[in-house]
Amino acid sequence: MADARQDPAGDFAVVYTANGEMEAQGIKSMLEAAGIPVELRLEAALKLYAVTVNGLGAVRIAVPVARLDEARMLIETPAIPIEDGE
Repeated sequence: MADARQDPAGDFAVVYTANGEMEAQGIKSMLEAAGIPVELRLEAALKLYAVTVNGLGAVRIAVPVARLDEARMLIETPAIPIEDGE
């Protein structure tokens, strides 16, 4: 789910809201591999209950405002699997 809300601090903006920590960690790894700093913002319910229901437990992924468009493009571009022998 795309979500370009500005962070109150002004440095980072939420680029995506993941459905749980596993999805968020995968996206975080992809963005960091591209050299984009990432902050994960976990809802308190995720730490207590480890579930995502109606937004409870969602993880917001924030990146520097200057890299927002680049991060959005990477998230929206499907990964291409690597074939053995190619």
